[in-house]
Amino acid sequence: MSGYSEKLNSALAQRRYEKIASIVECTVKKDRSEIFTLSDMLDQVLLNKYLGIPVFLTLLWTMFQFAFAVSEPFVVLIEKVFEVLGTASDQAISDPHLASFVSVNGGAKRSNNGGIKLTTLFNKLFPSIIVIIP
Repeated sequence: MSGYSEKLNSALAQRRYEKIASIVECTVKKDRSEIFTLSDMLDQVLLNKYLGIPVFLTLLWTMFQFAFAVSEPFVVLIEKVFEVLGTASDQAISDPHLASFVSVNGGAKRSNNGGIKLTTLFNKLFPSIIVIIP
């Protein structure tokens, strides 16, 4: 009886594979012509064994530069806003030690290298901090 069940299982498996092959034949369309799309061309360059890493690093550097170039006007605007707020807080707060915690202008001295070195209580707590303003 085991021989009969093996033949039956084999026949059932064969019919399953035939049915799967007929479904695949009806649904999957194979195009024999090799058409390169833009994605295929980019993959050949970007995933190249030798060019992949240099192209990746170049793209990364370009995006980094672009991000800083786009953000530059906003950085300047924010610096101007804080400069105005710092000047207003210097005028409103009479104690220079307290004013130095609120703004860089309060109690700050220009250093020889063009930056501003904090010379207040904050500088005594953290002597290695230098704020550079071009």
